[in-house]
Amino acid sequence: MSFSFGGAYTFASNLFVKANIARGWRAPNVAECAANGVHDGTVVYEIGDHSLKPETSLEEDLSFGVNAKDLSFEIDLFNNSISDFIYARGLQSVFGGDSINNSLNAAGLGAAPVYKYSQGKAELYGGEMELDIHPSDLPWIQLNTTLSMVYGSLKNVPDSIKYLPFVPPTRITADLKFPIKAIGNKIKNAYLKFGLLDCFEQKDIYRQFAIYNGLSTALTPYEYAASTSATKGYVLFNAGAGGDIISNGKTICQLYIICNNLFNTPYIDYMSRFKYDPVNYTTGRVGVFNMGRNLSVKILVPLDFTADKK
Repeated sequence: MSFSFGGAYTFASNLFVKANIARGWRAPNVAECAANGVHDGTVVYEIGDHSLKPETSLEEDLSFGVNAKDLSFEIDLFNNSISDFIYARGLQSVFGGDSINNSLNAAGLGAAPVYKYSQGKAELYGGEMELDIHPSDLPWIQLNTTLSMVYGSLKNVPDSIKYLPFVPPTRITADLKFPIKAIGNKIKNAYLKFGLLDCFEQKDIYRQFAIYNGLSTALTPYEYAASTSATKGYVLFNAGAGGDIISNGKTICQLYIICNNLFNTPYIDYMSRFKYDPVNYTTGRVGVFNMGRNLSVKILVPLDFTADKK
C-alpha cells in the first residue's frame, strides 16, 4: 500500500506551516534478482538474489515559511526510512581481500570485483532553506539564496559501507538580480544577474572491500586512491543579462546572455561518473573535469500569424 497524507495551516496572513507523511514501495528489478555476469558499463561482476523483497519507505517532512512584503523565507526538513533497501555489496574471497572474477582476462579487460545484491535498512534525511529578499523600496535589486543538505546511510553495517554512494554534498546558491524596467524605448524587462554556487567537500565516502567502478590497488592505484578520498569542494560564479527587444511597440524578440563558470574554475562534481579515470601520469590527477567557462546566447522570437484588425 502506498499513500500520502498532509496538510497546511496558516497562522497569519504571511506565516504558514506544512506537514506530510507518505509511504511507498519498489519491487526489485530483473538485474537485482537474476544478474550473474559482468556489467558491460562498470566491468563489475554482479550476482543477483531471487529472494529479494520489495523495498518500502516511510517519509515525513515538515515546512515552515514566511511570505512578507519584502522577503520570503522557507525551511523544509525531511526524513525517509527505507526498509529492505537493495544495494550491491562487495564480497570477500575465502583467502581474504576482494573477491575477483577473471572471466574477462582473455578480452583484455582485467579482473572484475564481485558484488552481490543485498538488502538492509537505509535512512535519508536533510533539508533545504530558501531566502528571497525583494525590498519594495529598492525595486532595482533582488537576492535569492538557498542552502540544501542531505545525508544517507545504511543501518547496522560496518563503517566501510555506512554511507550511501552518490549522495550530493551540501550546496549553497546565491543569485543577485538587478531588474531594469526599460532602457530607452527599445529594451524592456531587462536585467543583470550575478550568482554563485558553493559546493562543499563530500567527506562521507562509500568504502567497500572492492570499489564498484572496477578499480583495484594493483591495476589502477591512482584511481583507487581517489575513490577512497573525499571529493573536494568548489565555488563557481556566473553572470547573465537579458531583456525584450521592442520595435513600434511590439516585442521583436527576447535576448538572454549567460556565462556559467565565469572564472573557468577546474572542478569535478561529486555526482560525476567520470571522476575516477583516466589518470594523468604527469600530474597524478584523476578524473575528467566538468565543463569550464561556458557562454550561451538564447533568442526567443514570437510568431504571430493573425491578421491585424482594420
